[in-house]
This record gives sequence, structure tokens and C-alpha cells, in this order.
Amino acid sequence: MTVQHRTIVLLAKAWRILPVLASVLIYGGAQATVSQPFDGDWRGEIAKQNQSAKVPFRIVVRGETFTQYFCSSGVWKVVEKRKKKWLGRLRNQAAVVWIHQGGVWTETHMYSLSLVNEDTLELTWVRHVNNMKKDRNNTTWHLFRQGMLHRSTGIAKEC
Repeated sequence: MTVQHRTIVLLAKAWRILPVLASVLIYGGAQATVSQPFDGDWRGEIAKQNQSAKVPFRIVVRGETFTQYFCSSGVWKVVEKRKKKWLGRLRNQAAVVWIHQGGVWTETHMYSLSLVNEDTLELTWVRHVNNMKKDRNNTTWHLFRQGMLHRSTGIAKEC
């Protein structure tokens, strides 16, 4: 087999794998944008475990930025502008954690997001606080809330 013939054979084989390579690149690109289903302004109400009373709740997701809001005197207020850490995103599930401190307290916020459809997600939120005490046991408390949030397209100043 001549060098020319080998080159032609190699090129023919390369053309056969090109569609496979293209589909891998396209699939890889789709995986890189997995956060997009969660991107948006999500609003709804969440309730404490085993209680019917609900409170307004809002999160805004933009790429790697996750911002939580509370309703205060009828207006949405940012809870904290610190960066939250995405623990992971897999298809229609995502998990976010945020840990911070002040004075004698430390707290952890954990969010589990589950897409019901493109405009609805179920949120489970756990907040766990630890207040340090000198020469005695620390005081701890937690909140566990869950509910449905809906993608919003309007400007949200009031809640």
C-alpha cells in the first residue's frame, strides 16, 4: 500500500467519524448549558413543615448567581448578596448551599430545586442556625419549608 493510498484510507475513515464527533460536540454543548432551565425569576409561597400558613418566597437564578428574597412591608428585599455555592445540577434537579456568620451565630441555608415543568419548580429550603454560648451548650434551631415557585416574566417590586 502506497503512502498516497494510506492517506486516502485515513481521510475516508476520518469522514466516517465526523458525524459522531459533531454529535459529541453538540451533546457536550447541551450539557454545558444545564443551568439554563433554572435561570429565571421564581416566585411563590412556601410553608413550614406540617403547617398550612404560607409565606411569600422568591429566588432569582442567573447562571451561577442565586439570590434569595423575602417580602418585607410589601416589597421584595434581597436576603444576602453573598455568592451561593451550587452543589450540583443534574437534568431537572439542583442543590445550592450558603453558609455565613455574624457575632456569635453561624447559619447554613440549603436549597433543593426540582423542576416540575419549564415554568414551575418545587423548592425545599432548610435553614439551620447555631448560636455559640460561652461555657455551656450552644443553642441551635432550624426552619424547614417547601412549596411551589413559578417562573415570573414581570418586574417584581411588590410582593
